[in-house]
Amino acid sequence: MVKLTADYIIAMIANKQREGRSLEFKQELPGSTEAAKDDFRVDVAAMANAGGGHLLYGVEDKRDKGQPTGVAKAAPRIGHQDPGQAIQRLQQILLGGIEPRVLGCNFYPVEGAGESPVLVLEVPLSWLAPHMVCRGKKQLFYSRNQSGNYQMEHREIRAAFLASEGVRTKMRRFLDERLGRIVADETPVPLLRGPRLLLHLLPVSAFAGFELLPPQQIVEARADFHPADYSNDYRLNLDGVLLLRPPTKDGHRTYVQVFYTGVVESVLADIKSTQQGVPCIWPRPLEDKDVRPLLSRQLKGLERLGVQPPVVLASALLGARGFRLWLPSEDDEDQLFSIDRDVAVFPEQLLETLPASADEPVQRLFDALHLAGGHLRK
Repeated sequence: MVKLTADYIIAMIANKQREGRSLEFKQELPGSTEAAKDDFRVDVAAMANAGGGHLLYGVEDKRDKGQPTGVAKAAPRIGHQDPGQAIQRLQQILLGGIEPRVLGCNFYPVEGAGESPVLVLEVPLSWLAPHMVCRGKKQLFYSRNQSGNYQMEHREIRAAFLASEGVRTKMRRFLDERLGRIVADETPVPLLRGPRLLLHLLPVSAFAGFELLPPQQIVEARADFHPADYSNDYRLNLDGVLLLRPPTKDGHRTYVQVFYTGVVESVLADIKSTQQGVPCIWPRPLEDKDVRPLLSRQLKGLERLGVQPPVVLASALLGARGFRLWLPSEDDEDQLFSIDRDVAVFPEQLLETLPASADEPVQRLFDALHLAGGHLRK
């Protein structure tokens, strides 16, 4: 989604931009009454149900005989409320009253477009649509067209539910297909034999539309996605851009495939070791030196590419049956169990925003990996 700047908003006003399905002007911030809060929730839910867009607070539209025309006129002063406080208040309003909650809403102030900062609310394309607004005892569905918000009919609501299920189905099929290929060694480059850790960052937008990232844009951002910051090997393929570390004589240790859709697939194959004659996986260096920095870079890379949240983190451990987790700081008695399956699929994680670091999702991932090895992480 395009990030609006002062120049962009000034041009909107100069060109007499008209509101539409994905754009609405509001002269004032939402009020503090329950009715005003409900109206704000309707605006957000309707925009999310219609495919996302921008709400601009602090932009006045022209009037014709006292009636709004939807044509941008000016950006007058909207009061003395601190933008940070305003954003916090509006975020609190969105925590209730909409089911399911609209994830990935992004607020930011734009200085220099008018007499006071224009507050922009980006409403993402939602994979959880349709969103229902609870107004007292009523539960209503709204969407948008060129003329503004309207209440959805039963057939539209049904179609929206079917479309939402379609996004989930597409994501599940993609994961199943990629998992099957990697298990069958149908990888873009030969990998080292042994256990492999599979990581997927799945932007919901990749399964809800047809927009593709330009290959050159991915190539220019490759440092954010590379499996190691000292490696620069890449190649283009039909899926997108493939990023590699230097191979060993027995195969590649890692690859990262950045798909044109914005999906990122990382496979780490150099994760086994032998301790006291027993085949092992050593979780601590894998977590701290490999996975956390890799995912942190990749999340920042998605943000730089303009990929909108939410993003699903999916992960799995492949080919590790019979391996033990090497936990040198734990008691010997805790290291008696080995992984009991060849494909261990970990719980998926929904990232509502693109975090500055991957600390929390990586911690949850490795909590699950410890459970796969028969341990409760201390």
